[in-house]
Amino acid sequence: MITILAAILVFSIVIFVHEFGHFIAAKKSGVKVNEFSIGMGPALFKKQGEETLYAVRILPIGGYCAMEGEDDESDDIRSFDNVSAAKRFVIIIAGALMNFLFALLICILIQTFTITTVNIASVAENSPASRSGFMLGDVITEVENTKITNTSQIQTMILESGGRELNYKIIRNGNEDTITAAAEPAEGTEGSQLYQIGIQMQGDQNASLSNFSLIRGIAGGFSQFGAMMVMMGQILGMLFTGRLGVSNLAGPVGVVSEIGRQANTGLISLLFFVSYINVNLGVLNLLPFPALDGGRAVLILIEMVTGKKLPKNKEALINGIGLLLLLGLILFVSINDVRRIF
Repeated sequence: MITILAAILVFSIVIFVHEFGHFIAAKKSGVKVNEFSIGMGPALFKKQGEETLYAVRILPIGGYCAMEGEDDESDDIRSFDNVSAAKRFVIIIAGALMNFLFALLICILIQTFTITTVNIASVAENSPASRSGFMLGDVITEVENTKITNTSQIQTMILESGGRELNYKIIRNGNEDTITAAAEPAEGTEGSQLYQIGIQMQGDQNASLSNFSLIRGIAGGFSQFGAMMVMMGQILGMLFTGRLGVSNLAGPVGVVSEIGRQANTGLISLLFFVSYINVNLGVLNLLPFPALDGGRAVLILIEMVTGKKLPKNKEALINGIGLLLLLGLILFVSINDVRRIF
């Protein structure tokens, strides 16, 4: 039950943030917004504003910011098509940018009031970590002379290592030590270059008002956010170059499972994961693929260069094909999620 409630809350927040980005950009650009809705299906709550219907719908699986003339022809002077291409471009990418901003703010907030230590929660048998001497409870303070403040830093450095040895400074029973370990391809991903050393990490956060440090919060927040962005870039790079298979991706089922795990770990862990989901959604939405915001942004850029706008029916066809392909991908990774979890 906790997993389901946490997943509904997290998905609703992430979707709201994304659609709110589109909404604000549309309003600022003078575009009429007919409806701003979180969720799909019948409305649980709705309120008619001066020109916009605000609604919360029963299925927490999406949302939309319905702009006048966005999908259909409209003669309204405030329709989406009647503003400049530059304004339309900003409106389209604003959802992803809002996800990035929200993720950054979460990271800064947590780092401002939290002192984090990265502990080893488990060590896989016959893994590079176990062979190198890592033990349950070790605290990782540095990797390659870089101070560690979050788990994403370590994950990024392992991915970037390409399998070469890294030096890990740890604290064990109050004593400092250095362990050298070389990552190996993850189980079942040989040749994919998805590297790991065989540890599960847990960021233990001591959150307290007495820990307040805005300087630490800003520095740590940007570091955490930057590590997430770099890691997403690395994963996409491996996908596009064939070093990582689509079967290694997590779909909605996997994300829900992880939300439940993080919720049971604690509020701070859940908040970090919310920021990570926002980064994921922002990056994926900006990919230049039909039906995604990135694909629509590319069409607008082409229009800005050529001076010619793609007819609505052709744009709808392109986006429709893209949507079918995306749904197929989601179904595929969801089946893999179920196999991995159950």
